[in-house]
Amino acid sequence: MLEPPQRAACRQLFVPAFVQLVDSLRLLVLLPADSDTWSVDDRDDFKRFRYSVGDVLSDACKVMGSVQCLERVFGVLQATLPQLAAAPAAHWRQVEGCVYCMRQMVAANRVQDPAFFGAEVVGSLMRLLPT
Repeated sequence: MLEPPQRAACRQLFVPAFVQLVDSLRLLVLLPADSDTWSVDDRDDFKRFRYSVGDVLSDACKVMGSVQCLERVFGVLQATLPQLAAAPAAHWRQVEGCVYCMRQMVAANRVQDPAFFGAEVVGSLMRLLPT
């Protein structure tokens, strides 16, 4: 068994791969343009797939750190919001995919990372919510 300093050093070796994984998973959870024509079975399959992606996102947060994981997806969300305002029909799926990923990250990691709710990205995310 590795000692905590060794474990942290080993974990850092994998962070770049997990950053790429999070980026790829964020794209995979996007609802396809034809999703409104899917059968009930197709919707159920995609829902189960998304749950599986959520499990992997949870694991990625354990390796990368929940704050870094959330920052990665939040950056994409921030970049997409102006596009959403200009053309909602063209960009809502990307926003919804980011929100789905962030929801999974928060649900899976809120208890395990005490610094999470004090992170700047969490405050920025909260300011996006309507009051």
